[in-house]
Amino acid sequence: MPLVSNTIEIAADPETVFAFVSDLRNEPRWNPDCRAVTKLDDGPVGLGARYRANWKGSPELVVECVAYDAPRTWTNTNGGPIAITSTFTVIPTATGSTLTSAFSVEPHGVGRLIAPLFTRKMSRLIPVHLATIRSLLESRATVVGS
Repeated sequence: MPLVSNTIEIAADPETVFAFVSDLRNEPRWNPDCRAVTKLDDGPVGLGARYRANWKGSPELVVECVAYDAPRTWTNTNGGPIAITSTFTVIPTATGSTLTSAFSVEPHGVGRLIAPLFTRKMSRLIPVHLATIRSLLESRATVVGS
């Protein structure tokens, strides 16, 4: 399974970073390829939460939170021709937080043909997504702190 991993420093407290990124409904705010995310159940964001998500160039998928340890780490999985397991970790720092994302890719069927291209694309885009998350959260911290 190819792995794409990236880390970024964010000048926001770990609880804020965790709450924002662990709620998949926020992904359209930081990932322009994410068209829509809907939470499928009424419970809180956390272990077992399920979302219907649509990304550019992908069929509609169901994403499920399979591990959740607030405010430190969580893992989501989805099926489809390219199954992705994404794990995020938030570590407190002296100036805020470190956010690490790790995505493993497991292609199935026709997904085996496009998985190498998909993995290269993720390698390019995830640092951009993390920078957008940082920008959103740091500007929010500035507004809240004013």
